Amino acid sequence: ATFTGRLSRRCGETQVTRSLMSAPDYAYGLFRTLWEESGGTLRGQMRRGVAGAGMKEIARLESVPLTDVITSINKHSNNVMARHLLLTLGAERFGPPATVEKGQRAVLEALARHGISMPELDVGNGAGLARETRISARSLVKVLVAAKTGSFGPEYESSLALAGLDGTVRRRYRNAEFAGRMHLKTGTLNGVRAVAGYVNAPSGRRFAVAIVQNASGWGDEAQEALLRWTYRQ
Repeated sequence: ATFTGRLSRRCGETQVTRSLMSAPDYAYGLFRTLWEESGGTLRGQMRRGVAGAGMKEIARLESVPLTDVITSINKHSNNVMARHLLLTLGAERFGPPATVEKGQRAVLEALARHGISMPELDVGNGAGLARETRISARSLVKVLVAAKTGSFGPEYESSLALAGLDGTVRRRYRNAEFAGRMHLKTGTLNGVRAVAGYVNAPSGRRFAVAIVQNASGWGDEAQEALLRWTYRQ
């Protein structure tokens, strides 16, 4: 990775998640580096293929709990992990190798099991960073309601960023009257702004809310106005 430009001393800490290599190249490079650092040697290069039925498993690395994965995705908009989660869903449901198409099918099956119809839905690559991705605000609210009323509703809600306090909205709503009273997930592309989540109003009412806009310049202000209006109901 090469960085150019100037950085002010006043800049605060920030994190950027990027995938610099393909998954097979990264796995091979990491394994070879660690193996050689441990005193081992390897002859030859990486060869992609399917392990034979008689191959012996020599090591296994368990993932962190799914709640931790989803929290990282939702609070910090980790697009790489979101895509990997889609791939994992496909492999778990339909068997390896993992593909985007299998992940898409797994998502559609899960929605159907919950009785959620989304004729407009196009999952795309699973990370949202694709122009073909399509979903309506109404469908987003359906998912939020289904998630909140499910067995893991509290865990899912807490995985979203808390307005004005953490995640992608730690600075955005810091001075808003509803800071600390909303769990939100943001979404941004060039010319596109979106936010969705849960609102805990002072009246004691709870709302699921979503707004998706093709906007430039005024999108954030419109979202804050909608959230404030909902908060006051």
